[in-house]
Amino acid sequence: MRLRVLSQTVAALCLLSPLIVWSETLVTLDVGFGVRYVPPSRISVPAGERVTVVAPRDAGEQWIRDGRPLEGKTPNVLVIESAKPADAGSYVFTFLGPGIPERGSQILELSVGPAQRFLNLSTRGFVGSGMQTLIAGFVVGGKNQKTILIRAVGPGLAQFGVTGLLQNPKFTVFDSAGHEYLSAFTYPRPTGEPDVGTHIRNASALVGAFRLIDGGADAVAIRPFDPGIYTVHVTGADGGSGIALIELYEVPE
Repeated sequence: MRLRVLSQTVAALCLLSPLIVWSETLVTLDVGFGVRYVPPSRISVPAGERVTVVAPRDAGEQWIRDGRPLEGKTPNVLVIESAKPADAGSYVFTFLGPGIPERGSQILELSVGPAQRFLNLSTRGFVGSGMQTLIAGFVVGGKNQKTILIRAVGPGLAQFGVTGLLQNPKFTVFDSAGHEYLSAFTYPRPTGEPDVGTHIRNASALVGAFRLIDGGADAVAIRPFDPGIYTVHVTGADGGSGIALIELYEVPE
């Protein structure tokens, strides 16, 4: 079974519980530089998955992961036969040279998780007040709690050339009964994180989320969720409006 990922940002309802383990994931990238801005494609695959990434032929000459060229990876088709955590990172097919490339493919943010995980909802849209609230829904299945990293990114999108941003995003989580969900962790965590900031930084690196400026105005939280149905509502903390990105990541404990 194959998953084809296009360049458009699509709102989706994700089940964050053991689901189907894909035998192969196919990702088709758009042109990302020079013509128009295209948001990164963010994909999570289970360990052991075969991943094929296809970039436009004229977008570059070399695959680069996390700023470093991949030796021998010069065709526009990149194949990872059996994905492992070390393969996670930011991929782009581009031309070699100093600084930010003027041309290149859409960026792929690849996360690799345990074989029985399904990860990541990512939706970008205009945020205002009232009926213009940006809402994402998700379901936690199974019998155990899941750790979810939630990010409402406004100013942090400036690094990708996005304009008209929501400068001071905030989000509120509601359960299926419409009650605000406030469950949080106790620190220090048994896994070693002494505080919520360290927990968020470690979790962000683990799931392959792109970097945000420490102390910036983007809204980020990490919380435990019991099985159930939830929605995340994004608005402007100061009543402002603009473009924002909402992201949900399941974090392995």
